Amino acid sequence: VVQQVGKGRLRRQEEELKRRDQAHFVEVLEVMEQADYEQFDDFLEMVIEFGYVTLFAAAFPLASILSIASNLVEMKSDLFKLTMVYQRPISHRAASIGIWRRVLQVLVFVSILTNVMIFSMSEQLASWAPWLYREAEAKDVARGRLAQAMDETAGTADLVMKKWAGFYVVLTAFSIEHMIGLLALVLVMAIPAQPDWVSDEVGRTAWFKRERAKRQSTSETQAEE
Repeated sequence: VVQQVGKGRLRRQEEELKRRDQAHFVEVLEVMEQADYEQFDDFLEMVIEFGYVTLFAAAFPLASILSIASNLVEMKSDLFKLTMVYQRPISHRAASIGIWRRVLQVLVFVSILTNVMIFSMSEQLASWAPWLYREAEAKDVARGRLAQAMDETAGTADLVMKKWAGFYVVLTAFSIEHMIGLLALVLVMAIPAQPDWVSDEVGRTAWFKRERAKRQSTSETQAEE
């Protein structure tokens, strides 16, 4: 009821301003009637998209290119949404994107595991180490190892891991996972949280604040004397 009364009051004010030919105030009232912008949905959408691109990059490498094209379109749609659909958000200072940064970091390290598993458990590893695999036979289908012995798309026989190759496949996956994980940790430690020019500016601002506090303290002491 209160919301309806408030909207009715805004409409009456809008009609009054139109009669007075004050269009800029009318625009403000129209914006006030729009819904408030909530950034959670946009953050969630970007994190989900980032997850699909990184977690399954080995299965569909072209996802990153499609993601770029999608984001170019979304930039325009978000611009329309922020300027025409929702109330224009008030800007607030923020040091980071908050908990979303931690979520993205977790996705990056989980994606190392998923991509290594996809690589080592599919025929991608077979193209790099063909000596670990053999062509599938009818007995492999009978034992439930494969649904069919022939790859209908390629027209060739499917590949099956050799009996003695399991240890080397696991060792390969384990080694690749540790190397990529170590590389990710090195990059995280090597790249600073903020650029040098930002650190210099923050230090400069802190120095000016300390100097101003010292001068103020000195002047107050002299005034008391």
